[in-house]
Parts: sequence; structure tokens; C-alpha cells
Amino acid sequence: MSASLDTLPDIDIDLSRDTFEVLFTDSALRLSAALNIMRGESIVLHMKYSPLRAGFILNDMVDGNWSHEVFVPCLRPQSSAGMAVTLLLQDDEPKLLLGTGIVIPLAERFHLDGPLRTRVLPPLRLGQGSTRLAVSEAQITQVMSPDAPGFERGQDAFFASPSRSYSWRCCIGSL
Repeated sequence: MSASLDTLPDIDIDLSRDTFEVLFTDSALRLSAALNIMRGESIVLHMKYSPLRAGFILNDMVDGNWSHEVFVPCLRPQSSAGMAVTLLLQDDEPKLLLGTGIVIPLAERFHLDGPLRTRVLPPLRLGQGSTRLAVSEAQITQVMSPDAPGFERGQDAFFASPSRSYSWRCCIGSL
């Protein structure tokens, strides 16, 4: 059973205890699919790949207005594997790690402290480096973490509530 885009659950992110990884699939890179990291209704990090500029565009929205873009040059992989992107804390500062090995410090511009949330919409996918997957919707009763019994990286996961069901490829594991 698949969920519509409007009913996909939010994914909680807290970089003080977890890393968060998303896979920009080859389709996501070609189509400039965006990932929005939210605090409340504010977009604290907007990220998409620009094939024309050959790099990632980072931005945030302050008081309903887009700030200036930050451009990170990064060639799209030649294979169709896509590119993993990881948000993490390193030396108590938020950083973005691209699958190519590029590390982008985010602390001066993007405020990623405290509880955040996102939705990973197709053609984006949860990545293999997420150390915790917590679905914030109250009706979903199961929260998975690296120590959850019976779950392995890459295994299909299924979340059910009395009113909805969600399924996707589960990518839980530690870095």
C-alpha cells in the first residue's frame, strides 16, 4: 500500500543525537528535486541540485522570503547511483557531507539546532546513514532506532496506525 504525498509522515531530526542522510537519486538530481528541513513552519534548509550549474543550491526562508542562495559546486556522479547527502554535527557545528567527500560547514548561515522535521518525497529516498528514524505523526506507534530488534539497513519497513499505513525501504544504521 502506498501513501499519497500529503499523507507521508514527517521525519523528526535532532542533530544533537542523530545523523540524517537522504539519497538524491539520479532522477532527483536530474529533476532538481528539493529537500526542505523545517522548524515549525519555517524552512531552515532548502537543498536541491542544479544540473545546469552542476552543484547544490542551499537556501532558507526567513519571514516568508527566500534568503540569498549558497552554491556548492558538485558534479553529478556518472553512474545512476545518485548521491548521498548527510546532515551531522561535527565539533558541535552542523555540517553537510556530500557523497563525493565534500564537507560544507553550515553554522554561520543555517541554524539547525533543536528539533527539526522533513518529509522525504520521491524521487528522494532515506539514506543508509540515518541513525534514527522517528515518525512524528501521533497515530504511528512504532519508532525505529539502531537498537530496534529485527530491523536491518536496507530492509523494507512498514508503519501502521489505525487510520493509515506507510511503507518504504528502511535505511537505519550507524555511520
